Amino acid sequence: MRFTLRDLVQAGPLEDGPEQSRKLPWHDPDFSERMLAEHLSQRHDLASRRLDAIDRHVTWLHHTVTGGHPGRVLDLGCGPGLYTERLAALGHECVGIDFSPAAIRYANQQVDKLGLDCTYRLEDLRSADFGTDHSLILFLFGELNTFTPAEAEALLRKTAESLAKHAALVLEVHTIEAVRAAGAAPPTWYRSESGLFSEKPHLVLTESTWDEEQAKSTDYHWVITTPESKIARYASTLYGYTDAEYDHLLRRSGLIRVARFGDLEGSDRIDGDLEVITATHPDR
Repeated sequence: MRFTLRDLVQAGPLEDGPEQSRKLPWHDPDFSERMLAEHLSQRHDLASRRLDAIDRHVTWLHHTVTGGHPGRVLDLGCGPGLYTERLAALGHECVGIDFSPAAIRYANQQVDKLGLDCTYRLEDLRSADFGTDHSLILFLFGELNTFTPAEAEALLRKTAESLAKHAALVLEVHTIEAVRAAGAAPPTWYRSESGLFSEKPHLVLTESTWDEEQAKSTDYHWVITTPESKIARYASTLYGYTDAEYDHLLRRSGLIRVARFGDLEGSDRIDGDLEVITATHPDR
């Protein structure tokens, strides 16, 4: 949607339609190409972690979570396949599902290049078939928090149905404190020659809101691109849960928490924006 400077200055309450207020346009071809560059960047950990961190995470997942036994892995919101690529190299049979065409294209190129036992599918998690009998399911980097509570429960129900007996779901989620802090953040702006929101020089103005009743934070990004002075607006929402609410959400979905960690290396201390929950079927 095209906006003018007057629209920006005179903008009323920061609200959007149901879908637009929750999701960045991951499926847009141009946006997904720019996002892929952010995934592969080794300058930051904003889209994907840097490779040295992913290597440590995969070591923990393989040796501690699966006990070093290769199995069938499903990665929900797999991005360019940086985790599945490494797990496949350790003998796992991997399936990755993501909504980004550029990320899935890159992941499939890696399959051809490296001869990996991986299958990647370009699908919306909400409508995708997760299959059955997976020995490990990954739902990482706070992806669950981008869905409404009803969608999150439906996704976890599908996850429970696709998880083999005695298998593990590794769920990396935002803490409620992190989501609340994101919504309370002051307005910011930055300039960039090229980046996620445009390949041209642009200015990004960001405002955030916190909805206490729905426990959600939303970031609104106004992007002004030169030389056309084109203005676009993007928004993304995170839904927050307390630890007790995560446990309740899992139980309603047919799963129970096994353990909680501070990171994907098994730390006992939870002091960052994300925490890791391992879950399985109640009758394990």
